[in-house]
Amino acid sequence: MAMTPYHQALHKCTERYRDMMGAVATPVSDHIWAFNMETMFGCRDGMPVPKLCRWLGYIQRALVERNLTTVEAERDWTRPLFRPLDFAEEAMRAEEPRLAGIPEDVLLEARSVALAVQQQWNEYHAPTAKEVLLVAAAMQRLRPGPEVSARAMEIISDEEIERVHANANFGPSITKREVVDRVLLQVACGFSTGHTAWTILVEHGLVPGKAKGRPTLTAKGRRYLWAVYGKETL
Repeated sequence: MAMTPYHQALHKCTERYRDMMGAVATPVSDHIWAFNMETMFGCRDGMPVPKLCRWLGYIQRALVERNLTTVEAERDWTRPLFRPLDFAEEAMRAEEPRLAGIPEDVLLEARSVALAVQQQWNEYHAPTAKEVLLVAAAMQRLRPGPEVSARAMEIISDEEIERVHANANFGPSITKREVVDRVLLQVACGFSTGHTAWTILVEHGLVPGKAKGRPTLTAKGRRYLWAVYGKETL
């Protein structure tokens, strides 16, 4: 199976330690040699990353005790591998200067959207800076302005939003209307959604109650989607 970027980075470490032990003629019966090979195969098999990280730490400690490497050497060698993965936004801004003008919350959400699209197409590499830039730029362009919000409210009032949403909780970082806006766009793009979010769209009359196959929008749903994200003229 294809390895994720984190699995690839861990796999490179196991290759380094295999070669390191091979250089001093470590026998294949050695338990650290065997454990390193098990870790290598675990990377290829997609084992949980936290577990592989613990295994790698054990191997590193053993190699330091055998004077085959040092903590400082491993820190300096592994930092270029893992820092771009642990601090992805930092790496993307360095790679693509145009990301500097995009707010942090938009950048984080854009990266999540880009990753979700990749997973939908069974791709397993981290989103590139340019891919995130395209998504983030689209998100900023599509953010509703005051006139768009007014048109959307003519179709679904704030009172209706409150009534239908009831006690559904999607977290403090998104409003009830934003839930409707984003989930409707998600459905229009052909992606699936959770039961609660789908039920809210049904109650608003934006999607049919029993959709067979690919989700579709009702006439009201299409009008609302255009009111939120469309322009008066093209």
